[in-house]
Amino acid sequence: MEKLLSKQSRGFIVQKRSVKFAWAIALVAVILFYSSLYFFNTYPTTEGWGINYAELIGSGMVPYRDFYYYLPPLNIWVDALLWRLSGGLLLVYRAWRLAERIGILLLVFNYLSRYFNSSVVWLGCAFTGVLITGNVYDLFGDYNQTQFLFTLLLIYCATGFADRKGNNSRYSFLLIGGIILGGMFLLKQPVFVANFAVFFLCFSAFCFKYRDKHYLSYCGAIAAGLILTIIPVFVYLASNNAFQPFVEQVFLNVDGKGSMYNIMLGRLILQFTKYRALQMALLIIGVTLLFKYYSARHKSTKWSFYAKKIGLMVVLVSILIGYQDCIVELLLLFQKYPLECFIIFASLLPFITIELLKSYKNKKIPLSIEVLSIALGTVISAISVFRNESFTTDFVQQTQTEKTLIYTLIESDFSTIVFFITIGLCFYFFSRKDSRSDALFFFTSGGLSMIYAFVMTTNGQIDARIFNLTLPLLICCVFSFKIDQRGIVTIWKFLLGSTCVLLSVVCIAQKCNSAYTWWGWTDYSVHEKIYPVDIPALKGLKLSAEQKEIYEEITKLVEENSDEDDVVWGYPHIKIFNVLTNRYKMSTFMPVLFYDVSADSYVEEEVSRLKENPPDIIIWETIPYCIEVHEDVFRDGKLLKQREIVDWFHSVANTQYTMIGRIGDYGVYRLNDGYPIKSTYYKPDSISLYPVEGVYAPESNFTWCQKEAQYTINSNVEHQVDAELKTKLIVSNAETPGQFTVKLNDQIIFQTPVDSENSRLNLDLKLPLKTGDNKLVMTTTTQRISAPEDPRELYFQIVTAETSLVG
Repeated sequence: MEKLLSKQSRGFIVQKRSVKFAWAIALVAVILFYSSLYFFNTYPTTEGWGINYAELIGSGMVPYRDFYYYLPPLNIWVDALLWRLSGGLLLVYRAWRLAERIGILLLVFNYLSRYFNSSVVWLGCAFTGVLITGNVYDLFGDYNQTQFLFTLLLIYCATGFADRKGNNSRYSFLLIGGIILGGMFLLKQPVFVANFAVFFLCFSAFCFKYRDKHYLSYCGAIAAGLILTIIPVFVYLASNNAFQPFVEQVFLNVDGKGSMYNIMLGRLILQFTKYRALQMALLIIGVTLLFKYYSARHKSTKWSFYAKKIGLMVVLVSILIGYQDCIVELLLLFQKYPLECFIIFASLLPFITIELLKSYKNKKIPLSIEVLSIALGTVISAISVFRNESFTTDFVQQTQTEKTLIYTLIESDFSTIVFFITIGLCFYFFSRKDSRSDALFFFTSGGLSMIYAFVMTTNGQIDARIFNLTLPLLICCVFSFKIDQRGIVTIWKFLLGSTCVLLSVVCIAQKCNSAYTWWGWTDYSVHEKIYPVDIPALKGLKLSAEQKEIYEEITKLVEENSDEDDVVWGYPHIKIFNVLTNRYKMSTFMPVLFYDVSADSYVEEEVSRLKENPPDIIIWETIPYCIEVHEDVFRDGKLLKQREIVDWFHSVANTQYTMIGRIGDYGVYRLNDGYPIKSTYYKPDSISLYPVEGVYAPESNFTWCQKEAQYTINSNVEHQVDAELKTKLIVSNAETPGQFTVKLNDQIIFQTPVDSENSRLNLDLKLPLKTGDNKLVMTTTTQRISAPEDPRELYFQIVTAETSLVG
């Protein structure tokens, strides 16, 4: 009885342990079932970074001293442990990360079920388990997921501290919290900065609210835990001559992600100033008016009447302004697939019926029935999507590279709305003085810290993974209102519930249609990924015929044309074939040269090392627009030093190397060092693209700008072929007409004027290529009224080179 009273005094609600356990098991079942959609059939060539780093330290190398590493060392040690426990099987290695994801959601479930009904906590965590994958690059977790585990542990410590007012045991929680902060420091820079900043602010505000005089001693306990964690690691690094390069690589040279201001503040400020600001402001005003009405529901005043009317009108107008394109998209889908769309909307009827009965008929319906009605609607909708492959595609994908507006809502708008509401909840819980509010105040603080951490590392978009610590609480709060007046709470339950159902179905459709799309990898439908891969490390995986060919043929080329002590070098991010062929030897310093994880100064040194010690095998992937997008998004147009690596490669690809394989965008090259070439593989319709440096004409008085760029296209097909050239021309501030010309082998095949009315031009040309080298030259001339820091006015790339035999 005393223990029960203690729990109630801390804001806990009393629930049967068996019921809570049953809902926890149901949560695990939901995550496993959803994950099975792409766990066994999705494995891009962009994987393998962590395992490659783990193998390097396993061979005795020290990070920062012997190879470049852009993160603190904890993650590399975690990967080394997980890979050691995986027995060389990539699916087992992935399973550890899935187990971590399940553990995180179970910790959230356990925490929130202290204060809310277990069924509604289950609903929030189940939707979260789906919506955190609401992007095109989820593969069950990495260090970005581990930071949620650390943040959750910190929340538990902060709550333990808050629950024990006037008790010396508080210091033990603070000491452990400091140790966890130390772990964050050793895991990833943004997660430490975000958690330290947000939790320090919230912890200080909490102590100020309760007028706690021991604030400084509390800070001392936290600092002690932090120091105890990081000092041994610093000693290890210093004793191995790696401390100074650790500081330089991890903290001082971060220009791959942009300026320090943009990382720390610029992208956070963007959340309050981006183009949706007006629509968001209208939503917040409408919500405020509605809750004003709700709080004054017992007073028959004109204010409460008009608050309801105006609030509903403002919310409706903001939705129409912000989401009219999405509404049109839904109507087009309904017109094309009436049966599937009807099933999706009809699946919400049980939930709507229950809410109406509770609100207007005062029916006593258990919360668990509400929850199960939403879950049933989600399952029915998912089945409707899965059974029609073309509907699945149209639901999430407009083209191979562009997603539907409905799908982009997850990370563009829904996550932003959740962010703003979480800020409001944080202030609300802080304003109250009770144990339950204190605990939820620290929980919302953890959610805000994770939002800040992700905003620092992205292009200003709020990542779907922030739902881990924000969405479950939002769902719990909305579904836990016990009193409703004229359906206001019912409206919010319906809006939140139906939004989560629709977006969850979109996520399910995406995982069925194209589970993973990142730089250099476009996935296939689950219906096409049915072929097992004959590589031991990939045992248990089934991929598409094209993906199976890429893995098996490139692995075979590397194994048959190199020894285990040869250097296999993949660009820009290809490390998976090092894992599959057990070739980890390096002749340079940087294992991965991808654009947002590599500092310019180190890349410059890497160019010199490549010239001095060219790798034995090069696996080169051509990724259109990748460099340009990273320069624009992360560096405000500043050119990447990796362009020098591209120039080096194209200067040696036809001289110092022999192409031994070509599959799609992947080219495999063997160094001309006398090693016998034992096998080759050229996919019949492959064309090799060798871009060379574009020639920029100097500007005169910042008025005239001319650019000429050349490509050499080498056709390895013994007949004439037609290559498809897709090119995009962007000219800004064009005042005087100019000319855009495309020449192939000195013959003009396309020419068009360019002026202010024709500043964007999309071309789709057929290029008649001869066997061997073909010279492609594109030129543009325009007059500008102002000159940017980077004078590039022509932005083009050969996107596809699909061939067809002629004659």
